[in-house]
Amino acid sequence: MKLVLALLLVLMIATTAHAKTETNNIGPYKVSFDLNTTLNHTVKLSKPINSPSAVLYNIFITTRNYTLAGLSIIESKNLTDSTLPTDKYINELNMVIGGYSKNISSANITIDGKKGFVLTGLNTKNMRLFQASYWLDRKDCQCGPVSIGTTQVAVTSAYPLNVTLNLLKTLHIEKITQAEKPKILTFGPPKMS
Repeated sequence: MKLVLALLLVLMIATTAHAKTETNNIGPYKVSFDLNTTLNHTVKLSKPINSPSAVLYNIFITTRNYTLAGLSIIESKNLTDSTLPTDKYINELNMVIGGYSKNISSANITIDGKKGFVLTGLNTKNMRLFQASYWLDRKDCQCGPVSIGTTQVAVTSAYPLNVTLNLLKTLHIEKITQAEKPKILTFGPPKMS
């Protein structure tokens, strides 16, 4: 398993030729990535899901009608604990609950220029799943060894290691700032004196 993580880190650092950067707008976010693969795939955007505490924006990448990767942008309505060890712990538990409890391993990585992590595990059929996470706006808190933020990005992938790494190392998300609307000039009838 350590060999897989070592390979993961080496491939994250190595440069590759990019096939095609895909860019999609979802909600107030512009998302781009390059899978660098010849696999035919489709990118599907879902409608935002609004809950009392957050808005969730989802992108699904499908191949042969199977969703093999999902990207979620979770925009919390309030500041949230964004401490990476806590996120990693919760994601490890989710992998176990989801049946990917064999050979779970993790690595800290940089995604989109920000600190994050990637987990990998196998299910009983030896199918591999990757889960990665980082925060767009994570800030260290002066209250202790914790951090806070409002916008988390979560990536789940069942694609092979090389395709997953291409997704993670080329992923870029930015909030779209609404351009200032042009001022509308109004003209009235001339004043009569």
